[in-house]
Amino acid sequence: MVTYIADETKAPQIENPEKITAKDLAEMVKQMRHNQRRCQRNPTPEKLATLESWERKVDAVVAVLTDTQMKLF
Repeated sequence: MVTYIADETKAPQIENPEKITAKDLAEMVKQMRHNQRRCQRNPTPEKLATLESWERKVDAVVAVLTDTQMKLF
């Protein structure tokens, strides 16, 4: 069985997305793009699940970084 780097690489913990550094975000986007290319070449359910996981993680961080809603409490 072939093992891919993206399968072994763990995403930075997103327990507090407000404290993600630019370097962490860049690494997450890099992994997401890598998985997008893998899915385009040879889509499988496992690769698609990995891709969707990375996309959700990146979207969560971007949502926090671009949130313009005023926090009252």
